[in-house]
Amino acid sequence: MQQYDVLVIGSGIGGLSAAISAAEQGCSVLVLNKSETFSECNTWYAQGGIVETGLGDSPDLLEQDIIKAGYGINCREAVHLVATEGPVLVDEY
Repeated sequence: MQQYDVLVIGSGIGGLSAAISAAEQGCSVLVLNKSETFSECNTWYAQGGIVETGLGDSPDLLEQDIIKAGYGINCREAVHLVATEGPVLVDEY
């Protein structure tokens, strides 16, 4: 039986970020995904997400999109943080 230091369930940006961070710290990591491919995840289907900013995009518009996708029950502080700092952090990562 194989043993790992860290088990990550999900291959979206959150899961893979955690897996990479753990591996960089020297941990052995196993990533499980419900599909045959890693791209079949919620991040792949995100509605604009935090990755792309283009002509006419702005943190305010991204914030509105996130709130709409979350049916308005989002944590507003978290939404603001993701909308304002997310694109830069994704580029850095």
